[in-house]
Amino acid sequence: MPILFEDETGVYFLENIEKSTETVGDCVNCWIKIIYSISGSKQVYETMKECGIPADGYESLQYTREHIVFAIDKYPSLLAKINSCTNYSADDEILDSSNTADHPFREVAPGSVFEKMFSTVVQRARLHGVEIIPSK
Repeated sequence: MPILFEDETGVYFLENIEKSTETVGDCVNCWIKIIYSISGSKQVYETMKECGIPADGYESLQYTREHIVFAIDKYPSLLAKINSCTNYSADDEILDSSNTADHPFREVAPGSVFEKMFSTVVQRARLHGVEIIPSK
């Protein structure tokens, strides 16, 4: 499983990638696994508590799997949405899972983790001779 990048939150892995077409145009589907650092796990837990979100079990948050869809027809004004997300504890038990495929695409903020993910995926694909962003 290739590492996309590592930051203070943890290590981001690319589990799978495929192209598709949605109502917004051509898309790239990325399945990401985030293995949290101790401070990253603690940060997620504390943020949930501060926001009043039930955080039972999140003190043992180990990793997250996300299915993220990037709309590439809009590049460089990149759009993305999370289709699904599952959070796991240190003993591989599911803490929660959500399916948000019906949510709309949103513009990706410059410098955000989503932009960093997409840029890294594009760079990795180019190294293997695959062009993800269509030429205009």
